[in-house]
Amino acid sequence: MDRIFYGLIFVLLSVQFNTVDLLPDWLGYLLMYPGLGQLASESRHFAALRPLCLVMNVYTLLLSCAGFPESTMVVLGMISVAVKLYMLHRLVQGMEELQAGCTTANLEIDTLRSRWTLVVTAEAVVCAAVLLGMNGLITGLIGLASIIISVLFLMVFHRARLAYRAARL
Repeated sequence: MDRIFYGLIFVLLSVQFNTVDLLPDWLGYLLMYPGLGQLASESRHFAALRPLCLVMNVYTLLLSCAGFPESTMVVLGMISVAVKLYMLHRLVQGMEELQAGCTTANLEIDTLRSRWTLVVTAEAVVCAAVLLGMNGLITGLIGLASIIISVLFLMVFHRARLAYRAARL
């Protein structure tokens, strides 16, 4: 589950230096792939996410390298966000299955689910801001709120992975 967590850091957070993303999504999906493989036998959701991880690895790598026009990048970026949210949903469902099979660990499923809902809401607001062509202070605040919400999701996932690991030892 460690690799899934580290992959999620790359997928959920974006750290830009000039125009270079220091936490590229494609690397996050690549990190998540073997972690999902380790848990595939314990949840059909993890198994189902593996091929999608490979697709998203290639897709986001192409997005980061290709010089698409801005309007095309907006559409392709929104597709990437939609797939990411779907994957997070399936990841939470996989965690629910782990919880059902490991009653000695508290994987904080309710909190994880509610944080996922916040991530979806934040991403929807960010997408709306992009579509409306907003920029400036409001966009910066929306982006900051989205980062904070992603960190909150990661914190719960981190606690869940530690609880799962402790229960398996």
